[in-house]
Amino acid sequence: MPPKINYHIHTRYSDGRNYMAEICKEAVKSGLEEIAFTDHFILCKLEPPFEHQFDMIQILKRKFPLKIKFGVEMDYFESRENELKRIIANNPFDLVMGSAHYLNDLNILNRGEIDNYLNCHNIEELYFNYFEHLHRAIESGLFDIMAHMDVIRWWHGKMINNKIFEKLSFDSYREQAEKIVKALKDTNIGFEYNTFGYSPKFNLNDGCPSIELLQMCKDFGIEKITLGSDAHSLDGVARDLDKGLEQLKEVGYEKICIFEKRKASFVDIKEIE
Repeated sequence: MPPKINYHIHTRYSDGRNYMAEICKEAVKSGLEEIAFTDHFILCKLEPPFEHQFDMIQILKRKFPLKIKFGVEMDYFESRENELKRIIANNPFDLVMGSAHYLNDLNILNRGEIDNYLNCHNIEELYFNYFEHLHRAIESGLFDIMAHMDVIRWWHGKMINNKIFEKLSFDSYREQAEKIVKALKDTNIGFEYNTFGYSPKFNLNDGCPSIELLQMCKDFGIEKITLGSDAHSLDGVARDLDKGLEQLKEVGYEKICIFEKRKASFVDIKEIE
């Protein structure tokens, strides 16, 4: 059985394939007891119907034996912090996850854009710029949790510009990683352990963040951590959550974080296994 909590699920309100009700049905079938819907919010795109999402969650809470949290995965744009603050303040989110998919106008998960970028820059520069942007996102203090902190590893082993995107050693960006973790500590912002990397599709063989960065977070005393699969379809609702939980235990975590109305609390890992 998978762990009983998944705090990263997308629906048709953003780039997911399924309606909320379908996901709730699958979650119950899979043995989950608590989920968070965390659809994308990206300022350069249309604003989602947050009020409708919230109302739908209230209906589903009455229909399913499931704790359902209203979250959002919000991309950070440094020049538009005031707009992000307004959106956050005007909606009854349980959880606000920050993410860094965009470096200014560069979508780091878009193959064509990464192709063009690497025509003029090397992989080390891409990593440096990504972590600098992530650091600014954390220091903004806008978010409760940072999503998939080293998602730039997405490209490891894939063909970019007719060559394999090489895997950088953790030591090559350890200094920046430490800067990120110190910022989490200073701002009391947490992070998620995202299990998408266990899928053969991504060829990472661990979650996100990497085992090395996860261990660093633990060593620095970052205790505010959530667990999520980054589901975009029904087959992802409980995908590899068991592997993620085992990894958390291996590096020394005994509790994970849950949220309600942006207030964090902790549950023992033993209670959700």
